[in-house]
Amino acid sequence: MSESVWLVILAAGQSKRMGSPKQLLPIQGESLIRYVTKKALSVEGIHVAVVGPEGPIMKQQCADLPIAWIENKQADRGMSSSIHAGVEHAVACRARAVIIVLGDQPDLDSRVITQMVAAYLHTPSAILQARYEGQPGHPVLFDKALFADLMQLEGDSGARLLIRENSSSVQYVEVSSAVPLDLDTPLEYEEYLRSIDVRSAD
Repeated sequence: MSESVWLVILAAGQSKRMGSPKQLLPIQGESLIRYVTKKALSVEGIHVAVVGPEGPIMKQQCADLPIAWIENKQADRGMSSSIHAGVEHAVACRARAVIIVLGDQPDLDSRVITQMVAAYLHTPSAILQARYEGQPGHPVLFDKALFADLMQLEGDSGARLLIRENSSSVQYVEVSSAVPLDLDTPLEYEEYLRSIDVRSAD
């Protein structure tokens, strides 16, 4: 797996605002964590890792899928701890880049990831970020040159500061749709379910 691209799904959040583990929310007949993981697996030419919380419950959701499961024993330290775990795995696998995906965005479009991988392999950039109708979002690809910087992140703000500090090196993958909704609260989950109903009716 030398010089491979790894996609890392961050799914170890404590779901404090949701009130229950959002990784297990039902999404079109399966759990959110499984739904997002299967979308990632539909992209060719990459490897997929899921960073989840301690315990067997979440891991069981993806037990039959061809992924690397990474248990984050320091999830209480925020999103940065999951990024650290994912990057450590990527380094061990001698990856050339990692793609960071949020595990609570069921509307993530696998075609965006495919486009991102193709753009990176054609012209490698330090950072490649999806931009939705002008608004930056996830996924975000980081070249191995920034792995050490990713390992220095702290807290729950993700890699926003690192992206800002390297703004001149960021290339964008333009997407002609809105930023995928994060499912952080019961209200956002209800809104997402309503949006599915609307799309089904159309």
